[in-house]
Amino acid sequence: KAERACALAEAIACASWPELRDGLAAVLGDHVRAARDAVPVPPPGSPFDRDHVWQNEQICTHGVAYGTCSSSIVALHDGAVAHYLFADGPPCRARFEEYTHLVAGDA
Repeated sequence: KAERACALAEAIACASWPELRDGLAAVLGDHVRAARDAVPVPPPGSPFDRDHVWQNEQICTHGVAYGTCSSSIVALHDGAVAHYLFADGPPCRARFEEYTHLVAGDA
């Protein structure tokens, strides 16, 4: 999950802010899973089997008892928060809203 997120984010890292914002929102809403055999076997005593781990391998996860319920995108510039975006719900469905005013140092 983390490797996929990093690879997707790295591919758009040099984009302009509007492209980066939209690209990061897409990364956070990504549903692609690793191949089942790429998921390591959980250690002995784990409450989860390999299939359960694989079912939750995508970045944006949906389930009955477990899932992605919100997401944030934070952009920093010169040591300050340039943008703070928040999606109140799964990022594949919820719209990211601008909340920079809540964390900006010059408010």
